[in-house]
Amino acid sequence: MISPQHYEQFKIEPVEFITQNNLSYLQGNIIKYILRYKQKNGIEDLEKAKTYLQYLINYEKEGLCLKTGKNSYKKNKATKS
Repeated sequence: MISPQHYEQFKIEPVEFITQNNLSYLQGNIIKYILRYKQKNGIEDLEKAKTYLQYLINYEKEGLCLKTGKNSYKKNKATKS
């Protein structure tokens, strides 16, 4: 198994935590970047986490697609019922 050094300090690797808790891609990336920022890319990783957090907020709040800003499947599904 691949075990990057920047995750060795944790009792459980982010990939284990993310998969065992059935987290989404967005949630997983937020966790990954927050956990590794001090050991890997500093502010750059915090900015990445912030980007994914904003994507998640937009999706949950507005049902918007991440890149296009168009209505997502989530919102369309809710209105079709």
